[in-house]
Amino acid sequence: MSLIQKSYAKAPVLLQEVALSAWGLYWKWLRLGGAFRRELAGWKERESWRRERLEDYQALRLRALLRLALGRTEHYPRLWRSHGLTDSQVLALDPSSLGRLPVTSRHQFSHRPWSVYNGGPGGQRFAIKRATSGTTGTPLTVAFSPRVYQSAYAAVEARGYHWAGVSVRDRRTTIGARSIVPAAQSAPPFWRRNYVERQLYLSAFHLSPLSAAGYCRALNDFAPGLMTGFSSSHYLLASMIESQGLSVHSPVAVVPGSDSCQPHMQRKIESVFGAGVYPLYGMVEQCLLATTCERGSLHVHPDFGIVEIVDRRGRALPPGETGRIVATGLTNTSSLFIRYDTGDVGRWSVDSCPCGRGNLPVLAGLEGRVEDVIRTPEGRELTRLDRLFTNLVGIECAQVVQREPDTLVIRLLVTAAADRESMEREMVGRAVSFVGRMKLEFEYVNEIPRDPNGKFRAVVSLLGRGGDSQSSSSER
Repeated sequence: MSLIQKSYAKAPVLLQEVALSAWGLYWKWLRLGGAFRRELAGWKERESWRRERLEDYQALRLRALLRLALGRTEHYPRLWRSHGLTDSQVLALDPSSLGRLPVTSRHQFSHRPWSVYNGGPGGQRFAIKRATSGTTGTPLTVAFSPRVYQSAYAAVEARGYHWAGVSVRDRRTTIGARSIVPAAQSAPPFWRRNYVERQLYLSAFHLSPLSAAGYCRALNDFAPGLMTGFSSSHYLLASMIESQGLSVHSPVAVVPGSDSCQPHMQRKIESVFGAGVYPLYGMVEQCLLATTCERGSLHVHPDFGIVEIVDRRGRALPPGETGRIVATGLTNTSSLFIRYDTGDVGRWSVDSCPCGRGNLPVLAGLEGRVEDVIRTPEGRELTRLDRLFTNLVGIECAQVVQREPDTLVIRLLVTAAADRESMEREMVGRAVSFVGRMKLEFEYVNEIPRDPNGKFRAVVSLLGRGGDSQSSSSER
């Protein structure tokens, strides 16, 4: 834990909220300043374009992206030439022939992320760097210019929040992964205010049956118009509120993201919070975006990125067939992701959406990002533990397994150069900040198994709902 984090943890709540608001001011400028308004107008205009015009726009952006990749990155020229493709062949590709390029997986450049930066190591000049969540088990640092970041947020505003009848500028709550509340804190408040953005940030790490009433009161007092954050955390909170017979404020809309919002989760959130739920599918890499319309369909935005659903050999699958989701980002020209295996699984719809947006294809099934729930001895339920290993050098893949109520097993696939001792020490220190005093055990493996459908599970719980250990045969 850094000195700043330690100082924050020891500060009174008011000073913590001042710090959070100062940080919010900085991020508001990065996200909503500069090119945001211009980009917002562009996303709104293109939404009504005919399919043919969007396809022409896609092809134009793809050609520019391929030129950048060949001239400004290290990873792609080497990869494509190793597959017998010349530069002229690559530059002649269009969206329909993009499948000639090999699929790229995250682990190929996770230890050298700058190899896909526009400008190579010079990508460090970019104003923003963010680490991916690690839900695929392989965290990655992604760089952005302010314009790219602002364009991505403008797309979410125009095609996500506006479709739900809300705005990012509305009074909102967020249930997220930031450690805004010390893990050892056992009494509310488990939330902090960001006054600059009219945001109430709720800790995802302190949800439990004992704290649910406090979270409910906080929502009632704050009265948000928009609720955002983890789908799984909203579902857990909604389930606790319902089981305890609590009355909770109804926002205009809930726009969850970061993890998969399954149909049963969406129904529960809608029922308890009395609001429409509009799941959003995106990723830190900013290579694809899909948002939910008023008719409940998840539309992919082809001007944001080219999305393919492919089989294990990288070949396109027809609508109705489930396969891997591969994306080519057209918006993120700072870190280039071309035919990038997202680690998620889904299928195209065989039906058109009655909302009338026939130019925006529909994902009928999205099976990615489903994580188990870790339960602490205190009764807290945690759904995201990737912060244990994000940004640690030498980790190629990681998985968290709970076999006992007070123990987490960290499975690690590491490079030969990894400093295991310092890595373990860092993870133990991080764990104290958001999982408390649970014991960590480390297993170094050559392979981490996936589910039968090919999906990696970053978190696996072998405990029953009552906290008792299940048979190891339940682990997949």
